[in-house]
Amino acid sequence: MEKILVFKTSADATIQRLFSELEDGVNRSIDCLVQHSQVISYKQKYPFINFLDIQSERFEDLPLNIMNMISQKQYDRIYVTLTGMYGHDFWNVIEIVSNVRFKRAFFYNCNGEKREIPRKRIIRETVCRLYIKWTGLFY
Repeated sequence: MEKILVFKTSADATIQRLFSELEDGVNRSIDCLVQHSQVISYKQKYPFINFLDIQSERFEDLPLNIMNMISQKQYDRIYVTLTGMYGHDFWNVIEIVSNVRFKRAFFYNCNGEKREIPRKRIIRETVCRLYIKWTGLFY
């Protein structure tokens, strides 16, 4: 079963476009982080999706139980929806994404285009950190 996590950070039209793409597939488990004011309407509209209430209108301070739940799961794909063509000031969402285990992550814009979000490169980052410390000994 394919596990998908969606961050609803866009207008309704973008999220509707994404959900119409995702509902075509079978054997999908979809979790969607959605703002508190929209949980009830989305649950009625899309009963096949597990909507997680973030208890606010922004992604800056996720409730601990939500953060623990999504960080314990392994997702096949993550989608961060964008209202426009490009995402600006998404540092808080990217910080949350970096704490989740996933195979692939994408920005999904208003035209249905996907741009891949790179994964952490733990080995490369560790080697670079060690190299910087090592070269710092000589200077």
